Amino acid sequence: QAQNHEDRSSLGSAVGADADQLELRDLDFEAGGGGGPRDLGRVQVEHPPTDPADGVVVGIDVSETMLARWAEEVPEGFSFTLKAPRRITHELRLKECETHVAEFLRRAQALGGKLGPILFQLPPYLKKDLPRLRDFLALLPAGRPAAFEFRNESWQDGEVYEALRAKGAMLCYTDTEEGDSPPIVATAASGYLRLRRTHYEDADLGDWAERIAALRLERAYVYFMHEDDALGTVFARKLMELWKQRNPK
Repeated sequence: QAQNHEDRSSLGSAVGADADQLELRDLDFEAGGGGGPRDLGRVQVEHPPTDPADGVVVGIDVSETMLARWAEEVPEGFSFTLKAPRRITHELRLKECETHVAEFLRRAQALGGKLGPILFQLPPYLKKDLPRLRDFLALLPAGRPAAFEFRNESWQDGEVYEALRAKGAMLCYTDTEEGDSPPIVATAASGYLRLRRTHYEDADLGDWAERIAALRLERAYVYFMHEDDALGTVFARKLMELWKQRNPK
């Protein structure tokens, strides 16, 4: 069953930063339905086989059978970034959802080694609730990369950052054209950034390469917004090019 439009991920092209290098990942998305990697990976076929992996973000309202099939159909190195269902983040708002989280994570394991980070995107109306966050973090297995996107500014708080650090969870940073973005705060060995402006000049991407480097992360997941004209792919490739110029190897 496909998610509705609000629940679908609108994350687009992505770049993964691995210590001193970036791996380009071209993303598209599919929230259930009959599509899948054959559709989602259409950019991959334009690349040489040695190009780094593609990735995809989906609202996981799909069957284990479909997830397993997707994992089989994509090349080695391809990883899926999953966005948690609205049932967990918007309806239950991280409370009394242990069985839903357990089922979500169980189904996600159908992707095997191709399972990447999990994004928990919270609704704008949910304000800071530290006990709620700590209780929820306790439900997540150790070692499973997870990112939290807080869309209410009350969450931009030192206590929240420390709670994420204690679990090794990533604070999702979002860059938009709507007002000032919060500061970039690293709460884990890896980082998760969503660059959602409709356009980035080369100079802007150069600045982002510097900012990512300054975070000294082991790995960064950087996502551009998906648009019909696929500019996110262009921006991701340019960011990778600028990163390689900065970190020649």
